Amino acid sequence: MAACALQVGPAPDGRLSLHHLSALDDLPAGLDQQGPLFDARERVSYQRARTSLRAGWNPVSAFQSVGSLGMGMSAPLLAADGSGLQGVVSVGLTLAQISRSLSARFADGNGLAFIAEPDGQLLATSVPETLTQTDNNGSLAKRGFVDMKDERLRALGQWFGQEQAASQRLVTIAGVRYALDQRPVQLPGGLSLVLGVLIEERELQGSMWGMARTAALWVLAISVAGGLMLLGALRHVQRRVRAVSEAARRLADGDRRARAPENIPVLELRTLAQSFNRMSCQVEAVVSGLEGEVASRTQALEAANAELQRLVALDGLTQIANRRQFDAQLQLAWRRGLRHHQPVALLLIDVDDFKAYNDHYGHPAGDEVLRQVARLLQAQQRRPDDLAARYGGEEFVLLLPDAPAEAALQVAQALLTALRQQAMPHAKSRVGDRVSVSVGVAAMVPDAGVDAQALVNAADAMLYAAKQAGRDRALLAPGISHDEKL
Repeated sequence: MAACALQVGPAPDGRLSLHHLSALDDLPAGLDQQGPLFDARERVSYQRARTSLRAGWNPVSAFQSVGSLGMGMSAPLLAADGSGLQGVVSVGLTLAQISRSLSARFADGNGLAFIAEPDGQLLATSVPETLTQTDNNGSLAKRGFVDMKDERLRALGQWFGQEQAASQRLVTIAGVRYALDQRPVQLPGGLSLVLGVLIEERELQGSMWGMARTAALWVLAISVAGGLMLLGALRHVQRRVRAVSEAARRLADGDRRARAPENIPVLELRTLAQSFNRMSCQVEAVVSGLEGEVASRTQALEAANAELQRLVALDGLTQIANRRQFDAQLQLAWRRGLRHHQPVALLLIDVDDFKAYNDHYGHPAGDEVLRQVARLLQAQQRRPDDLAARYGGEEFVLLLPDAPAEAALQVAQALLTALRQQAMPHAKSRVGDRVSVSVGVAAMVPDAGVDAQALVNAADAMLYAAKQAGRDRALLAPGISHDEKL
């Protein structure tokens, strides 16, 4: 255990004597002077404990003996009969010590933790940066978020102080999504702090218990550890100190319900246990809140991703598959046909004289024709792997995996029949007085030396032949004797 300083009473020259404890069972043996002598009664720790007659935390101040800023606790030593102040016992931690403890818990660089004052002055952080500076008078001074080199800390300065109560939010820093949780803490003695954790969103699900341990450890670094050091000088409360320490260990190991016993006769230790239990409840609330937030965000993200995938694969006008989805499914069907030696059939459909229809009836009417053709084509999907898609403009495709040429031609016939039954007027058609389509049909058994584009080219050639033959018909690729008008 680190040595503790105990202010026990005035020396003949008016100064308080300074002793050091190297172990809990050792009593002060003599004066061990380090650095210049000073009147401890002028220190904030002495004055606060003397005025309040209660254990509590002291404001951040300069530790001249180590040339650093620090914070600590102090408690009055009262006479056995409670008649008056006999002395003050105090313990301190430098801000550098607290920062090193935080750094050890965030060594992977996926996040950071910080302790700050409500006005934005940093006291400790897991980021390895200097937190003190020298002002114009040569005195040590704190630094704020905006003074830091780390861009995450600088960015935190934009949000710090916007919320008066505890808050959680998702923020973006340099293109990376983080979960930010900051909590105000009021420590005994009137010291107000803000505790914060910033963790990459993708790490939350896999490291929830690690966050709990981290949060517990930096809470303990400013409370339980300081309390243990303070009360280590009091030999008659050793067993109670061990009880508090055991509760802290269980909290750090992930037991969020760990609590310290509060039925302690010593006022100072009872206050410490109560303070620890309040902070333990805060840790439990923070972790529970983050778990719920992560679950909610994950569910919403999965739903949004599913909707995005659906929209990416659809044509906006006709609400059937788009060219991108068709290209992907064609490659899959071609590879499956190659593996199992099964045919792949394709229908390539074009609306006859569609430009003339648009010019005569207007684009809204033309859009409705495309939607109606898409619905009729989609109705020809008979199996799960069949795919109707808009190929571009007024062209459509129907992919029929594991379908021979004759079956594909029958589907084309059914499409032509269904469209004729709709009898949509087309006054500018060169075929007749209704909307019609031309269909090119091709079917192939994939070969290792031929890619899927060959099937598209064959269907496109037959579509061109159908147009040349007078439109409003379907033609099958060469090698299959189905060439008549349907």
